[in-house]
Amino acid sequence: MLHRMFRRLGRSFGATLLALIATATAMQPARASIGEEIFPDEECDCGEDGFKRFQRQNLEFVAHDGVKLAASVFEPYPADFPGPRPALILVTPWVVSRRVYDIQAFKLANKGYIVFSYSPRGFGGSEGVVSIASPDDVKDVSSIVDALATNPRVDMSRIGIAGISYGAGISLLGLAHDARIKTAASVSGWADLEQAFFSSRILKPGWLKWLIFSGRLLGRLSPEVGEVFNRMQQVRDLGQISAWSNLRSPINRVGLINRRQAPVFLANSFDDEFFNPGQMKALFDQLTGPKLFYVDPGNHAISVIPGLAGFRCAVWDYSQQWFDRWLLGIDNGPSAPSVVRFKTAKGVEDLPRFPDPLPSVAMKPLNTLVTSGTDNDQAEGWIQIKGGRDSGATSGHFAVIGTLEALFRRPVRKKISEIDRNFAAVFESPGAPTPIRIRGVPALDVVLGPHQTPVELVAYLYSVDEKGQGTLLGYNAVTDREPRQDLSKLRIKFTVMAADIPVGHRLVVAMDTWDPMYENIASQEYPVSVWHSQTMPTTLHLPLPDAPL
Repeated sequence: MLHRMFRRLGRSFGATLLALIATATAMQPARASIGEEIFPDEECDCGEDGFKRFQRQNLEFVAHDGVKLAASVFEPYPADFPGPRPALILVTPWVVSRRVYDIQAFKLANKGYIVFSYSPRGFGGSEGVVSIASPDDVKDVSSIVDALATNPRVDMSRIGIAGISYGAGISLLGLAHDARIKTAASVSGWADLEQAFFSSRILKPGWLKWLIFSGRLLGRLSPEVGEVFNRMQQVRDLGQISAWSNLRSPINRVGLINRRQAPVFLANSFDDEFFNPGQMKALFDQLTGPKLFYVDPGNHAISVIPGLAGFRCAVWDYSQQWFDRWLLGIDNGPSAPSVVRFKTAKGVEDLPRFPDPLPSVAMKPLNTLVTSGTDNDQAEGWIQIKGGRDSGATSGHFAVIGTLEALFRRPVRKKISEIDRNFAAVFESPGAPTPIRIRGVPALDVVLGPHQTPVELVAYLYSVDEKGQGTLLGYNAVTDREPRQDLSKLRIKFTVMAADIPVGHRLVVAMDTWDPMYENIASQEYPVSVWHSQTMPTTLHLPLPDAPL
């Protein structure tokens, strides 16, 4: 039991450490009155000729209901950038102040953008309470657009909005609700808040505890937020959870974005444990206007940190190129209306869309099948395991180490023979006859046996070499909380991935019932059975941009 406790503590500690790193870059002095220029001679990134081309003002911006929001405005000098200018609204991440964007705002202003950076209500010196992308937060965006309209230098046909994490979700909601905003960039954001927090009615307790802890420590968290998360933890009032989440989910406003074909840039990381890219893929698939989805290695919002510190990084380059194209009219990107961009170990790949998981592979069980006949036919029978126990398969180590693994491409590895088949069902594919390129979301079809107690299944997908060493490609969890008298088919969708399987490697799926990432829904051991046969096989579906297997 001690190893479970340490792994859970590690995830909570790692999540908190990531937050503190971000917060340390953002804790700043008290705000000033409207219109006062606080740092007119502050050092900053300047133009190519070494000169600063803008002035900065720190403001207390008065929102639609009188709440004051801490903001900074960066306005290019008219002598350097005459005529109407495009404007960008930058919405800060969870718990941090507007100054987290200073370096990027300097660069944008030196290119001629009028930049309005602000902290959402309840955070970073702003008044109000944090209700997580509430209708008031969306109205705040429109209030900012109203204020920009009073500046004669702002070209109201060229307004953009962008944010990281919390700011990304607000940015997409703002784009949907205010037709004056032309385009948006969402980095490490969410599309469906219920899917992000409560997918398959299962929580990620480490991240949830960090969210509540940091929100209360560094902001003014609304009591409503704590109550919603209590409902999720207790799996009650599901209708109220859905209603609260739907109001805050950009995917439910995609029709408003499509109505005017607004261009949208999305970026998430393969190993994002908080807002996994799979729920953003659903939004991307529904968008009908110009769109680009960039997916890179890393955990939640890790890949943006170099850019916040002033170093070049791909996600900032691509997002700024996006705005340059749609707000400055620079022809700098792919002409295709839809682009999925994968960052892999070999470079960057562009596809027109996410490949469908169409090619299927019938998986062979490695567990001994329990049959009703006397011949112990290994082609048909039950896999019986004990639930509520750890098999040794895992989504990763302590969150800090897991983040380093993702950032420095040190993947989670596991000897497949060391996964305890008393507690996990294990399946394998034949060896790959040719290299396999997986790009997108693989899916696993399994047949779950009758059960009286709730069942939690965590599936892990490995690429396994000739020595039996497995490299984790992705994972996901599902629950079936209702009693079943008959067989039930389940589809488990893995995380978005870009994986190259060498010749001879096998794909292995291990499926157990416990992982430190997820809440353990059972307080004691329980039986789990999986049916496998030629007519109802365990099947892996692969998204392949190349020819099928």
